[in-house]
Amino acid sequence: MENVERNYVFLRGNKMSTYKLVALCTVIVFSLAIPAIATDYYVDDNKGNDSNSGLEGFPKKSISAAITAASSNDTITVYDGTYIGPENRDLSLGGKILTIQSFSGPDACIIDAQGLGRAFNLISIPAETLITGFTIRNGYNEQMFSSGG
Repeated sequence: MENVERNYVFLRGNKMSTYKLVALCTVIVFSLAIPAIATDYYVDDNKGNDSNSGLEGFPKKSISAAITAASSNDTITVYDGTYIGPENRDLSLGGKILTIQSFSGPDACIIDAQGLGRAFNLISIPAETLITGFTIRNGYNEQMFSSGG
């Protein structure tokens, strides 16, 4: 009992420790309450460069570079054009929850896998992932011996 009383007196008598504890609890509560801020990334096969940040005005050139730069809950907007080459096929999201969308819709934004692979690898992606507004051409899945996206 003496040990319990001694601890109680220590906590009651040490205002600095109490203030630190309250401050720490406040920081923890507010950090949990603030949602993560999603980032918008952009891809432009004409004006982009994969060394760019991918932010508005500084687009990436390839879809894969934007996926690599993005974190879960980010959005990738792909400007109009035809996207070809290894950086624009067999795209894996790495388990991230992403929205990947075209700027103007499927008539203006095409992913052409050139018969050399899939456009996207959609195995084990989170249900919240959204891919919309693309025409996908010339996809090939060697494992299933069939064409597709």
